[in-house]
Amino acid sequence: VSFNYRNTTVGDKFANIDIVEKIRCPTLVIHGKEDKVVPFWHGVNLHKKLSPKVRIIPLWLNAGHNNIEATCTLDLIKKLNDYLEINVPAKSGHVPSPPSVFSEGMDISVQSKNS
Repeated sequence: VSFNYRNTTVGDKFANIDIVEKIRCPTLVIHGKEDKVVPFWHGVNLHKKLSPKVRIIPLWLNAGHNNIEATCTLDLIKKLNDYLEINVPAKSGHVPSPPSVFSEGMDISVQSKNS
């Protein structure tokens, strides 16, 4: 992520920019504007490359690489809570029924080793 290429370079073990367009679920990008490890423009490019259907307003914070939760706690918690409220059914109390994985009439009882 050291250079601003359109695709990743050989050996980059975090090829996020190459696969981000394949994401099909609501995606929140959080990035520190003062990050010296992964440049801020990388987070911006990831967000831009997301499909508009899954793109959520990003959270750009005045933080570095590993200090977002320590320096921007309230902003981070609010954004994560909002994201969960909107995108996770269990958070709002609307949990869809899981699909049945057993055929009707299938015996799924557990038998002990002694029986």
